[in-house]
Amino acid sequence: LDADAAYTSVGADEDVGAEQTALGAVQRLVSPLACAEGTAALLQEAADAVRELIGYDRVMVYRFHADFHGEVVAESVREGVDSFMGLHYPASDIPAQARALYTRNPVRLIADVDAKAVGLVPPVLPGTQRPLDLSGAALRSVSEVHLEYLRNMGVGASFSVSLLKDGQLWGLMACHHLSPRTVSAARRQACEVLARLLSLQLSAEERSLESAGQARRASLLNALVLPNLGERSP
Repeated sequence: LDADAAYTSVGADEDVGAEQTALGAVQRLVSPLACAEGTAALLQEAADAVRELIGYDRVMVYRFHADFHGEVVAESVREGVDSFMGLHYPASDIPAQARALYTRNPVRLIADVDAKAVGLVPPVLPGTQRPLDLSGAALRSVSEVHLEYLRNMGVGASFSVSLLKDGQLWGLMACHHLSPRTVSAARRQACEVLARLLSLQLSAEERSLESAGQARRASLLNALVLPNLGERSP
């Protein structure tokens, strides 16, 4: 069985028997993350694991820079599908209000970009005459501007999982499928757990790099200071 056939076979929409629980999925997929050496390898393993789990055509790890523009730093893509690896996107693509929602709600699924939105009945809350806050609702529709953005990219379905570091939005696992495709609740939960584990491992990797950098600086400082002290000795 070739790799792309395997990616397609898992994550089938039917999720027959719902035997694929979140825990079972994570248990199968965590081992490659634990063995990855370095941030780049870790992110690539995560992208491969999520694509295997949900069967989407493209899975990207999208990292925010200090000015909130995004960069695709890892990608798993089906053969024949365009690669976005290394591309940079302006901060306006994911504005502040959208980033705030991604921080609050780590998983977002758009199973069909052409699905028609259904309005609430009544449209405002009786007594308050204010609209219902659907920020935390999984069934909340998305901006038509964003849907048009996805259509212009040739995307039929979108699935995203937030990557948080110290409570702040570090990046996203952004998944695209060229046709409508749902992701079962169990697989969405598995991806969320996997993203949390990835975030913890990224934090540990960063702390390790910081410690190594401090050790190198201390070694260089000793190399510069100790000979000078020796020269001044009587």
